[in-house]
Amino acid sequence: MNPTRICYSQTAGRARGASAHRAHGGTPQVVAAAVGLVALLAAVTVWGALSGAGASKYGTPADSGPSSVNSQAVARGKASYMSTCIACHGEHGEARPGLGKDLSRSEFLDGLSDEEVLKFLMVGRGPSDPLNTTGVQMPPKGGNPALSSDDLKDIVAFVRSLKQQ
Repeated sequence: MNPTRICYSQTAGRARGASAHRAHGGTPQVVAAAVGLVALLAAVTVWGALSGAGASKYGTPADSGPSSVNSQAVARGKASYMSTCIACHGEHGEARPGLGKDLSRSEFLDGLSDEEVLKFLMVGRGPSDPLNTTGVQMPPKGGNPALSSDDLKDIVAFVRSLKQQ
């Protein structure tokens, strides 16, 4: 067999030199490239873990407790809050009488992680729920089905920022 002849691998669909079809699986250059790629991927993974690349854009990993929030999430959350939540919870989270709870001083929210608040917002709370103290339904997604999970996370960031004011 001529080692300079090019053949097409039936499994990979790409051109390779005939000498690459050795019994041990490939040329020393191919093996060295594979080892280098594995080392590079390992280094990137370790670097990401050490640099905090796993933290969410909302400040901390979602399963942790109340987070510090970033200003972009707060700004996006404020816009969504003002178009949906304001009707019952007021402009500054102060609550509308007979409708929503005061979010700016809520012990309920203080005791939940961002992920738990997100889950609560996804399902809401019916008026017959024993934990409902207003007798008014908190509809899923505040009654706005167009809100995405990311929108709700931003709203959580905005509500958390009300405590800092």
